[in-house]
Amino acid sequence: MESHQIEGREAVSRMWVNRRRMAWLSLAAILFIVVVSMFVLSEARLKAAEPLLSSALYVLGSLVAAYMGLATFAEAGKTVFRRDKSDTT
Repeated sequence: MESHQIEGREAVSRMWVNRRRMAWLSLAAILFIVVVSMFVLSEARLKAAEPLLSSALYVLGSLVAAYMGLATFAEAGKTVFRRDKSDTT
């Protein structure tokens, strides 16, 4: 039983590592898109690529926001919502 709990904790830890990597890569992609669109693309190309770029920025921003929300919710569940047995009246 103890080994299953340890394996479960390791799986959850790996899951959060992968989520963190995905969020960082999404943030880096957002920064890359912004820099390329500001300094590399001409106005004509930027106008043609605008629908694709805006969709990509929306999706990548949503991934970052979802990670931040889930991480905050998970952390809040550990500290705020747990009660000690001495707290019950």
